[in-house]
Amino acid sequence: MNKFFSISLLFFVLCLMVSPVMGGVQLFEDQDERWDEIIASGSLGEILDWGSVEMEPVSYSEYESLIKLSNKSINDLQSEGYDSKEINEIYNFEDEVLLKLQEINSSYSNEELIEFGYSSDQISMLRDLNNNTASLTSLFGQLTWAPRATWVQGSSDTVVIIDLNHSWSGIPYYAGNDVVAVGWESQPYAFSTPVSFESNHPPQIDYWSEASRRWTFLEYNWSIPSYARFVKFPLSSTNLTGSGIGYAKESNNTIEIHSYGPPRTGTLKINPIYVHQIQQLSLDYSFTMTGISPSISTVADTDVYRFKDSQGNDSLIEITFS
Repeated sequence: MNKFFSISLLFFVLCLMVSPVMGGVQLFEDQDERWDEIIASGSLGEILDWGSVEMEPVSYSEYESLIKLSNKSINDLQSEGYDSKEINEIYNFEDEVLLKLQEINSSYSNEELIEFGYSSDQISMLRDLNNNTASLTSLFGQLTWAPRATWVQGSSDTVVIIDLNHSWSGIPYYAGNDVVAVGWESQPYAFSTPVSFESNHPPQIDYWSEASRRWTFLEYNWSIPSYARFVKFPLSSTNLTGSGIGYAKESNNTIEIHSYGPPRTGTLKINPIYVHQIQQLSLDYSFTMTGISPSISTVADTDVYRFKDSQGNDSLIEITFS
C-alpha cells in the first residue's frame, strides 16, 4: 500500500511539473516571472517546443567611434553641422578626453569609480594619469551589448520574448541620446506587433548618481512602427532621485511578440541595434525603423552597433520553427 501511494504521489508531482496550465513548468534555466505567467495561463495550449538564442556578448569602445569621427574631412564634418570650434575639438579629441579624465580623477573616490564600472586596474591608471597618458584608450566608456531571444511554441500560440539589455562601464565621453532598437520579419511565419504586455513593462534605464549615491530607474516609451520597436534615451540625466548628474549604467528592455494561432513552419529574423551618439550635444539626430532596418538622419554623427558575421554582413537572431 505504501509503495502504491509513493508511486501515485510521484506521478502527481510529475504531472504538476509538465502541465502548462497548472504552472510550475521550468523550460529555461533562468526563467523569469513573465514566462511563468504565460505558461501558467494556459494560453499556449499544449507546449510543443521551446528554446533560446543568445548573441555572443560584444563590447564596444568609444575610442573607436572618436577615431572614426576624427578621420573625416573638414567638408564632411561641416556638412554634418559641426562648426569650426567643434571640428577643432574633434581633431584634437585626445586632449579633450585627457581633461575629462583628469576631472573624473579629481572628482570621485575609488568607491564611486567602482560604482561607475571602473575596474581596479582602470582606477590605478586614472590615479597615475599625469604620468601615463598612454592608457587613455583603456579608460573610455565601454558598451556591452548582449541581446537574447527565448521562445515557446504551443498548439494555440507561439511567443517570443526579446531581451535587449545593455550596460555601460565607465563614464561615457559623449553622454548624448542613445537608441536601443529591434526590427523583426517572419516569412512565412506571421508574428503580430507586440501585445499590451509592453505597456505594462516600458523600457527601463538604470542611472547611478554620484551625488546622491543611489540608483534611479527612469522609464521611457517605445516608439511603435510596424514590426519594430525603438527607444531613445539620454546617457546622462539630472531627472533623478536626489541631486547631481547620473549616468545610464544598464537597461531592462523587453519586447514580446505572439503568433496568435496554431503552429506553422518558417523562420523569424530579429535585428537588434544599439545607436550611440558620438557628436557634440548641440546637434541631434532622428531615428526611425523601416521594417527590420534602422533609418538615421545624416544631420548628425552616430555609431550604429550591430552584430556582424565573418564576412562583415549583419548577423541576425534567427529562430526556425518546424
